[in-house]
Amino acid sequence: MLTYLEKRGMTFRQTGMSWVALCPVHDERSPSFHVKPESQTFHCFGCGISGDIFALVMAMDTLSFPGAVQELAEETGVELKIDDDPEYKQRQRLLQITSLSSQWYRRNYIDLPLTHPAKEDLSLRNLYEHSITDSTIGFAAASGLLQILTSRGFTKEEIVSAGMAYLSDKDGSLRERFRNRLIWTITDIQGRPIGFSARRTFDNDTGPKFLNSPQTELYNKSKALMGLSDAKKTIVQEQTVYVVEGNADVTAMKAAGILNTVASCGTAFGVEQANMLLHLSKLGRDSEKFKIIFCFDGDVAGLKAARAVFESNKQIHLNSYVVKLENPDSTATDPCDYRKDYGDAALVSLVSSAQSNIVEFILVEELKKVDIKTPEGQSAFINKAREILSLVTDPIQYSSYSRKVAFWTGISYSEISTMLRPQHRPSRIQQEAQAASNIAPTEGNPFENQIMAAFIQYPKESLALFEKYNMDETFFTARTELVEKVIAQAKSSDGFDFSNPEFSILSHLDLMIIESRKEYGLELLFKTFLKQLHAHEIAKLNARIASVSGSGNDSDAASLFEEIIAEQDRLKLKYSA
Repeated sequence: MLTYLEKRGMTFRQTGMSWVALCPVHDERSPSFHVKPESQTFHCFGCGISGDIFALVMAMDTLSFPGAVQELAEETGVELKIDDDPEYKQRQRLLQITSLSSQWYRRNYIDLPLTHPAKEDLSLRNLYEHSITDSTIGFAAASGLLQILTSRGFTKEEIVSAGMAYLSDKDGSLRERFRNRLIWTITDIQGRPIGFSARRTFDNDTGPKFLNSPQTELYNKSKALMGLSDAKKTIVQEQTVYVVEGNADVTAMKAAGILNTVASCGTAFGVEQANMLLHLSKLGRDSEKFKIIFCFDGDVAGLKAARAVFESNKQIHLNSYVVKLENPDSTATDPCDYRKDYGDAALVSLVSSAQSNIVEFILVEELKKVDIKTPEGQSAFINKAREILSLVTDPIQYSSYSRKVAFWTGISYSEISTMLRPQHRPSRIQQEAQAASNIAPTEGNPFENQIMAAFIQYPKESLALFEKYNMDETFFTARTELVEKVIAQAKSSDGFDFSNPEFSILSHLDLMIIESRKEYGLELLFKTFLKQLHAHEIAKLNARIASVSGSGNDSDAASLFEEIIAEQDRLKLKYSA
């Protein structure tokens, strides 16, 4: 049972005497599907289904009992002496049609001359060498498939049902669906051909650039992923899957050695496809170890696709990452073109390192659209951030990105937390009270920690800002000894001694700075720090005014008022930024 289910794309971990996985019958967040090898039975504590392998295949494939028996018999090579189940027999006939068609397309491609446009197209993309060993690549000739299929005894109705032909509107004759096109075979997770994606080859072809199989009993585009059968072993081993947008992109990634690559089939990546991938996670969809990395073109269409994935797949926000594919000059590209221009190693390096969690990616793209230095830009970005974060269901993730929004806008976290709530806006007095409660420098002051971390992570840039704003060690009210050490070592050419645990901790502190906007992020950090210190000093002065005003001594109040006016001017000059 375990071997068969693993071939169907499930991954298991052992728990006592049972093996546990995500249930293949219902949608669940953590594994509750148990298999006991000694009894060859299963039970799901989530949906309650249980039984033997026949009951499970009946539930998974919506088959009758005879159909399930025949499915398993074929998989194990056992010959049955029973009458064929009609539903199973029909499905097997369709699978035979798509399998024969895939073989015919493959033979056609191999036999083409090197000068044929189909092979030249792949050669220009630096994919020809890989196409010789990739059995999913083929070519549909102008005719010939119908003759082969009918000679094997398949009826016109069966050929149409398999998606390989259609009835002409003009005369009702049967016509092959794919003609004179480069073919990619789409298989199910077990590697059986279920559909095809065909790319236009000749300039005089007036059809669409890509033509995919229609919806059939075998092929449902929302439940299919191109390349999944070849990729699943590597996906399970590495607990990582790359999702690209096109047929040639899958081929290019595989040619570069990135075998754990799939693509959606002519449709947006959706919930059912996400669930197919999550079943390959060893620990369930809540596992941060399982990564789904979307490789999107760095253009408007690619960003739109990323937004669609984010909005329609809440269950994978924790697992989802995005690689924005751009050339060194920031022009948009895709995996196929990037590999052609820069080679295998460059593609591997790009997709394995330039990754952002999908939530952060969407937020940063919105941030780039506005001038965050202006009130109008801040307002526009906060409104977008509220809309985006309303879709984030994980509380830790929501809190983390709310803090990043606060940092990017230069607004305190307490204020941003209120602004991001969709229900209401706080009054001015409430906002000021929340801000006042968040500004007092203490032993654990986050801004002081961030400034020290900035000196360690960006010493040259931080020292320049330190001098620009005429700062010194007295600006820090807590951990002054550590501050002096950090600034001294930042000025030293020897660098930092990371055997010091305090330095090591600060070197890993997330400053929430976007690397491409490093200068702006660091300056904002220093300005926010000075603003917080200024607000704290003013709050102390206001407290002194309140204490004297309540004493009833007008002469003391007048004297203090003059002192405070002078002190306010001094503080304004000291903390100006």
